[in-house]
Amino acid sequence: MTLEERHAELIQRAIRDRRLLAVKLIDEQTPRLCIPFDYRPRGIGGKYGSFIFYEFEEAGVPGTRLEIASDRLLAIRLLDLRFRPEEFIGWPKDWHLPRNWPGVGLAGCHDLTGV
Repeated sequence: MTLEERHAELIQRAIRDRRLLAVKLIDEQTPRLCIPFDYRPRGIGGKYGSFIFYEFEEAGVPGTRLEIASDRLLAIRLLDLRFRPEEFIGWPKDWHLPRNWPGVGLAGCHDLTGV
C-alpha cells in the first residue's frame, strides 16, 4: 500500500467518524488542525491526487478550504476531537468519498482553545 493510499484511508475514517486531523506537510514544522473534506484521485495523466481539508487558522477563528497535492503530505494523525459537519458545510456537495453528513449550513468554527 502506498503512502497516498494510507492517507486516503485515514481521511475516509476521519470522515466516517467525524474526527479532526493533524496534517503535516513536507516543508512545514507545525501540523495543521483540519477537518477532512474529500480526496480527489489523480486525473488522466496526473501524477498525484489531492486531499481537501478545512484548515483552522487559530482557535476560534474561521479558517479556509485547503487543497494539498498528495506528494506534499508527510503525515496525517487522527485526533480524538469531533466536529459537526453541518456547522462547516453549506454548499452543494459533489463528494468523491461517500459519507452520510447532513449539510444544513455554514455557521463558523468551534472554539479549539487548548488543542
